[in-house]
Amino acid sequence: MLLNKLREISNPYQPITARLTDKQFVGREDEKQTLFNILSEYRRSSNLSNILISGEKTIGKSTLLHQYNKILQSHNFFVFEVELSRDPNQEIDPFELIKSVIDYLFEKLAPPEGYFFDVLQSEIWFSLTSNQYKHDSNFLDRRIKFATKYANKKKRVEENLTYQDLFNDFSLILDELISKDMDIEGLAIIVDEFQELHKNSFLLESLRKLSDELTGLIIIGAGLPSFYDMPIFEKFIRSAKPIILKPMDRDEILDLIFNPIEKAGVCTRHEIKSCFNFQSIMDILHRSSGNPLHINILCSNMFDYFKKNSSSKYLEINRPVMENVMKYYSMISTKSHRINRSLESCRKDQLKSFSLLFKYEGFSIKSTILLDLAFNKLDKDTEEIKRKEFIDSFKNIWDLDLFEFKDKDIKFENIQTYNIDRLSQIEYKFVGNPIDKLYAVVSNILCKFFLFNFFKERQIFLYFSNRVRSPMNFHF
Repeated sequence: MLLNKLREISNPYQPITARLTDKQFVGREDEKQTLFNILSEYRRSSNLSNILISGEKTIGKSTLLHQYNKILQSHNFFVFEVELSRDPNQEIDPFELIKSVIDYLFEKLAPPEGYFFDVLQSEIWFSLTSNQYKHDSNFLDRRIKFATKYANKKKRVEENLTYQDLFNDFSLILDELISKDMDIEGLAIIVDEFQELHKNSFLLESLRKLSDELTGLIIIGAGLPSFYDMPIFEKFIRSAKPIILKPMDRDEILDLIFNPIEKAGVCTRHEIKSCFNFQSIMDILHRSSGNPLHINILCSNMFDYFKKNSSSKYLEINRPVMENVMKYYSMISTKSHRINRSLESCRKDQLKSFSLLFKYEGFSIKSTILLDLAFNKLDKDTEEIKRKEFIDSFKNIWDLDLFEFKDKDIKFENIQTYNIDRLSQIEYKFVGNPIDKLYAVVSNILCKFFLFNFFKERQIFLYFSNRVRSPMNFHF
């Protein structure tokens, strides 16, 4: 009866988007509290701190930015969002970015609906920045000087944008925004893919100085952790509140799995648990790396498969589910597409080689040899046979680019003659993300068999090599 009710509702894990409602958003309470604390301090002292969010791809940076946008708007901030291009060949033009910010202000707040400057200033702005690039007003009439410089640049007149230009214009803009007529607390500029600002040091430094020197301006950036290693970001990092987005913890993962169905009003949390295959929940807990996108994609495809197959007794991760998951990732990741294609085209002997290497990935080659011989009598001849087996397995599938050495300078042809002791320095890993790994396990029957039987051996090895992780509580 419960399963029938579940099949009657639309997929609660859709749409897959960063713009989640409050009901859909799970976790990140500490990160939201950071912004609340900054806004409370602003009310007390008129001081605003910038925020820099760092995290790996798909960990939830854009989703958190959307929540920040809603929080800021609820506190009467005007919010401008921009996502910078990650195309290495595309430069960042400060003229165009600044124009976009002020354009948005005039479009949303200028007369007759709002009180942002006056009708004349709005007319001047759009005349000078929207294709005409001219207006009969003189320079003194134009309160925002940027418009004149932008028009000149479009007319191919040599123009240099200076920090003083920006400071003067944004001083006027913020005075307008936080005036009594506007009833706005300040201006927030949210920059996604923040690491791309390394392409324009002038713009990066200008944003930092403007937020430091002007009341009512906050810059919130989110990007890959790489910007922490770039000297160009050092000053910005020192003046901002850093937030490092970590993987979701166990309780947050379970909320991501169960909340959508629970909030659809179909059943209680206790009842929902009986609708899922236990092993599939364990797979999500331990193989998703706490990545919210991975979890949502998995659950969405599990639900779709469950609805389309009336014989299904619960939501589970199986091969058809993982094939659909990989179709999604193959569209957004060239690496996932390549892994999917390589595994699907493997010969039987290559599949066996892949399985052998995959179950030990992350260790040194010597460790894998000793571990594979863990319950056998060790001698030089046996070790040499096993060394050759591993080297042959690498050779069999190396051209598929499914594994890589930790040391990028090592070439496969160089290790073929290494003895076992020298192989203790050679570590390798599977090139895919957690979803690619899960796909390899679920879609590869031989690999799955090896991993299942190897689980306890691997834990023993991890313990004795001082690499064991804290055990997880399996109760949910």
